[in-house]
Amino acid sequence: MPDANTAPVRACVQARLAHEGYKVEVQLTAAV
Repeated sequence: MPDANTAPVRACVQARLAHEGYKVEVQLTAAV
């Protein structure tokens, strides 16, 4: 069942992307 293994991986990837996006926003805000 790939779904059982894919769901947590997707959640982890989304969380990581959200964290990276947050850091980029903070850097842009600090730059301004």
